Amino acid sequence: MIKVLIVEDKPPILWSIKQKVQNFSSDILITGEAFNGIEALESIKENQPDIIITDIRMPIMDGLEMITEVLKMDINVKFIIISGHDEFEYARQAMKLGVNEYLLKPVDQNELDKILHKLTSDIYRQKNTNRQKLIYDMLNKDIPSKIFSYYFNVYNRYYLVLFCGGSYSHYPLNYSHPHNFFVSEEDLQHLTKGILHPSIFFWPIATSKLNEMIGIFCVPENISFDPQKTVQLLFNELDKQDFPITVLLSKTITKLEDISKTASSLSKSLRKNTLFGYSSIILEEQAPTSFCTDKVTDIEHNLILSYKKKDRTTFIDELSKFIDSSSNLHYTQTRLESRLKKILGIMVDSSKDLHMDNYQLDIEEIVMFNDNYCKLHTNLDNYFNSFFENQMKQSTNKAIHEIVEQIETYIKKHYSEQITINDISTMFSVDPCYLSKSFKQYKKISPMNYLTQTRIDVAKDLMKKDPSMKLKEIAEIVGYSNQYYFSRIFKSVTNLSPSAFKDNLEQSVN
Repeated sequence: MIKVLIVEDKPPILWSIKQKVQNFSSDILITGEAFNGIEALESIKENQPDIIITDIRMPIMDGLEMITEVLKMDINVKFIIISGHDEFEYARQAMKLGVNEYLLKPVDQNELDKILHKLTSDIYRQKNTNRQKLIYDMLNKDIPSKIFSYYFNVYNRYYLVLFCGGSYSHYPLNYSHPHNFFVSEEDLQHLTKGILHPSIFFWPIATSKLNEMIGIFCVPENISFDPQKTVQLLFNELDKQDFPITVLLSKTITKLEDISKTASSLSKSLRKNTLFGYSSIILEEQAPTSFCTDKVTDIEHNLILSYKKKDRTTFIDELSKFIDSSSNLHYTQTRLESRLKKILGIMVDSSKDLHMDNYQLDIEEIVMFNDNYCKLHTNLDNYFNSFFENQMKQSTNKAIHEIVEQIETYIKKHYSEQITINDISTMFSVDPCYLSKSFKQYKKISPMNYLTQTRIDVAKDLMKKDPSMKLKEIAEIVGYSNQYYFSRIFKSVTNLSPSAFKDNLEQSVN
């Protein structure tokens, strides 16, 4: 709703303008009428209009004086001045104050409509931009809710929705996750266009987890909205991909200050309730999946027993049973990792030359890289097989070191291509988990972080060599088809946006 104040000292003209404004759109709310500048200032302080339509020549305080006072208030407002044919000098002075829209008396409906259409479009666009920034601030830091009243006063309830592609990521900026950027902000905006009432504001925001996206629905008081139905429609579209999608929906939020707390709660719920290998919708009020016992199951007991007896055949059979059982029970990712770590811990404890510290993160990486039970089975089979050979390496130290060097060379030559950890592991015939671990052992950085760092280093060199090169072109050269993703990754690595980095370069030259 756009709020309008009309300032005119002659009642018949004021009422005529009021009628014409109301004819323009039902989304216009006339929040005040004033007969001079003093009355207008009082109304402005109380109602904070978006548009002020004002005559110039009025008693007590004229339109120019009023505009000057309003500009001192530092509020977001647009002006439309109304003048007669003999008042052009006043109009010219108003233009100097920054007023760009004026109408001649008598006010013509078509001319007023043209100006109102332009101004309302600008106001909606600016409000959405400011809402987006404020929402981001709300999610990332505590800000007094009164700051948001101007932009959110038309809404009385909010809903947060958290989207996750593939497995839950245990740490932020995880460049190795196979489903980073599985959906963009533009994608989500496009998906919601046909299913939301025009008055409902929706904005998706990237999080520090590259395979996650959070969105907020802002709903006006008298607008009907079914959050579960809406989320189900979004889920149906996203779930067309060949990996699991998890979507979490919050309860109704009525206080802006609760948004940050709710976002944190959804993140914890995602970690706790994400199903491994299956897509799902999770409601915040839904009772979380829970397992009351940490007792070793019969299958797990047989796995450990067969390992201690060095009975590889039985171990492989029991591993298959474990995978089938986990799938049938729809284990959460947390539960699955917990059980696998327990099995691994007992196996390591029973081996004199192995230490659990070396393998603590292996299970999390294996689960992350394999987002269905079939892939997981294959990779766990390979992983646990190495225990029977009393080694965790797939070749000698010298051989794996050579492979790491080859991978580094490959990344330097092919950084502009779309490369994933699975692509590299397939190319060099190395398990992705083992590859990542070995590369980090020798290079002190994971392979995907190394790829990212290489791309950003090349991007910085390109900016230094040719400051006029467009960011979209730079992004494509270094391997990012989406300029937004490039900017996001650039800032995560350098703590500067690409634009800020270029500005610093120009300042250093000057």
